[in-house]
Amino acid sequence: MAADPVVERNRAAWNAGRYDAWVDALGPPAVEAARLVADPRAKLRRLLPHLGEIVTAVIDGGFSVRRLEERPSWTDPLIPGTFILVADKPA
Repeated sequence: MAADPVVERNRAAWNAGRYDAWVDALGPPAVEAARLVADPRAKLRRLLPHLGEIVTAVIDGGFSVRRLEERPSWTDPLIPGTFILVADKPA
């Protein structure tokens, strides 16, 4: 029986020390989870400045942006949960 690819990727990341690097940067998972529960907007503040870079990279790659949608968070309708970027590349 073939191994689950997700399990294999997780095993490779663990063995490469990525988990240790993550813990060194953010603390144990329980600490980061508590931080996110206490202030879910904090994660958003770290990510939003990069949204423009992502859209610009798509445009620079020759794509035409058709739509950028913001979907609310499942836990807090006042903050974005996900963004949907729809683009196509002209022939």
